[in-house]
Amino acid sequence: LQRPYYPSALFSSVYHNQLQQRYLKRLIPVSLDVPDDKERSDNLGRLLEDSRGKIWITSLVNGVYEFNPDSRKVVHYGHESGNNNSIGSDVIRTVAEDANGKIWFGGNRGCLSIFDTNSRSFENLFPDYSRPHLLASNRVWSLKADKRGNMWVATDVGLYQFDCRNKKPSIVKLYTAADGLQADLAT
Repeated sequence: LQRPYYPSALFSSVYHNQLQQRYLKRLIPVSLDVPDDKERSDNLGRLLEDSRGKIWITSLVNGVYEFNPDSRKVVHYGHESGNNNSIGSDVIRTVAEDANGKIWFGGNRGCLSIFDTNSRSFENLFPDYSRPHLLASNRVWSLKADKRGNMWVATDVGLYQFDCRNKKPSIVKLYTAADGLQADLAT
């Protein structure tokens, strides 16, 4: 889902089921407000429509927005210093949904955050450079879920394969140039 955006509003396509099971595409203006203490920016990243019909909008400055097309309400999620249940950074590049309906966000400044749609809180996987079996990158460039329950996380040190079938995701393997990638930087 990639749609044009304008400085004061984002227009996203929302599909409404018609009586004859046909879909009508409509543009709906959406105001993306940020708290007063945050810098306002129209530098948006990716859009994702999740399995519940919510639209997630990433920002390269202001964190993440969750848009509910039915109620037309927008919820902003920004990094809150000292709050471990907030998103790990306000610089978010990519978004994907795993097989359990959790929403993953990746960005700069050590951000790999997983949003639990039931508890409405984030789990942050911050880099730990001293333990190679944990995340060892502070930049996530892209995310991709597969049908086998894995989340693939492209970073500047390689491509991580996470197993998302259990309650807590775990790293299966870090693929690098030694495993056949063109370079350790995976995008």
